[in-house]
Amino acid sequence: EYPINREGYIILPIVGDVKVQGLTEYELMQTLQEKLQLYLRNPFVYVRPLIRLTMQGFFNRPGSYRIDPTRSLWDLVQLAGGPARNSNLEKMRVERSGRTVFNELLVQFERGFSLEEIGIESGDQIIVPERGGLNLPLVIGIVNLAASVALLYLRIRFGNF
Repeated sequence: EYPINREGYIILPIVGDVKVQGLTEYELMQTLQEKLQLYLRNPFVYVRPLIRLTMQGFFNRPGSYRIDPTRSLWDLVQLAGGPARNSNLEKMRVERSGRTVFNELLVQFERGFSLEEIGIESGDQIIVPERGGLNLPLVIGIVNLAASVALLYLRIRFGNF
């Protein structure tokens, strides 16, 4: 993987700086093959652009990932370790430059559309919020605490120590 810097160049170990901004995949492959032929015999070059996306919220491994835009949203969620236990996939959204550009991605997720087909771009953030509603472990903990306090009060009040 060779990231493109702000000026539109990649840096290759043998060749050095190569301007890639504005080139098609085919043009870039041709340019790289020409440059590498000076150092290698019959070089084979394959170009596969990747986009960088940030997975935020309730994923098992939230973070920044590079992925081929022809891959599906399923593949991207898998890279992030899958949805966390209390994630709300129904509210999954895409933000770009601080604005929500796609809401409720679950339909595209279920249909296996590619990131390209959905319209997701490099730099986007995929956000999955926490599922709202009743948090059973929390409720059980609160009931357990209340029962313990009540039992302690009764023992102190009626002297059953």
